Amino acid sequence: MRRWKWDIGTKELKMYNIKLLDHSDKQSLVDFIDRCWKKNHVFVLDTEILDFQHKALFNYNFVGAFESHTGILRGILGFVSPSFYSTRVIERGDDIWLAIWKVDKTNVSKKSIGFDLLDFLKQRFQPSSISAIGINRKVAGVYRLLGYSVGELSHLYLLNPKVTISKVGCNLRQKIETLKDQSILVENNIVICQIDWTDDRIDTNKFVTKSPKKDFFAIKSRYKDHPTYKYQLYGLRRTISFESFFVAREITIKTTKILRIVDFFQDTTLKNDDWLTFANFLFKNNYEYIDIVTDPHTAKNFICAGFIENEDNQYVPHLFEPFDPARSVVLYSYFGTKNLSVFKGDSDLDRPNLARTI
Repeated sequence: MRRWKWDIGTKELKMYNIKLLDHSDKQSLVDFIDRCWKKNHVFVLDTEILDFQHKALFNYNFVGAFESHTGILRGILGFVSPSFYSTRVIERGDDIWLAIWKVDKTNVSKKSIGFDLLDFLKQRFQPSSISAIGINRKVAGVYRLLGYSVGELSHLYLLNPKVTISKVGCNLRQKIETLKDQSILVENNIVICQIDWTDDRIDTNKFVTKSPKKDFFAIKSRYKDHPTYKYQLYGLRRTISFESFFVAREITIKTTKILRIVDFFQDTTLKNDDWLTFANFLFKNNYEYIDIVTDPHTAKNFICAGFIENEDNQYVPHLFEPFDPARSVVLYSYFGTKNLSVFKGDSDLDRPNLARTI
């Protein structure tokens, strides 16, 4: 394993070893997260989630800066890749999504150590793209200075036609304000079906994407094998075969259920009358609404199918662990690609924030 060293200067006489974290560095990583990032973080209280998301075959998907004369971990940069989950290896040229990026500033005098972590990552993997979801506005300014594109993800929803007052969302509105005949919901011949991951009707070619790079086996490993969340695979069938697939998970607030789409795969665009397909699905399964977080370009496809974008006074919440009823703006940054299609499940944004209770 190559170790990089940066000489901080003759006056400070300090050096840092920057490397990918080994499996033997796990406790140092957990201690750092607990001490410098967030006390009792889910990675601290439930390391199985940490391992599922970041443990590769030969290392952890974290770059770390160790103080050379003490061996103490002083900075980390976590990362994930949609293609990682099937092989447990990130290859050169993969698309990379950044996760926890933190430096112990109280004990680090070299101000650029955080950028050194990023430089190491870029040179080690030479990724096709580097992106981050859920960044704050201060960090967004840093990304802009580094030459990244920064934007706001679109948060869209479709409300169950039989719901008049939302229990979870704020002032939600219907695709059609008054649906006079709800019987049309059960007459629609376009259906959404829950599918088993081993169903032989699955066309795995529809799961192959280029930006970011994904395939069916990585998607299956990412969602089916998750240690905490129960993701379900759905297919949209217009004729005999399925023309679209999506991954979603159910969220319950008290007695109210919603469904959150975290990944979507299709080889044709959604159509104007597909809102009725989703409405029928919501009606039959008693979900208050279905929502999705995606990039503005991809969002146009869902708006065409009747989804409505969050507004300041009409919105669905984003945060559920713990539940926050306020509207959240989700910022993202990306570098190295102009055709990036973003979904919530691509990065580490859709992961538990609360440890499991046993």
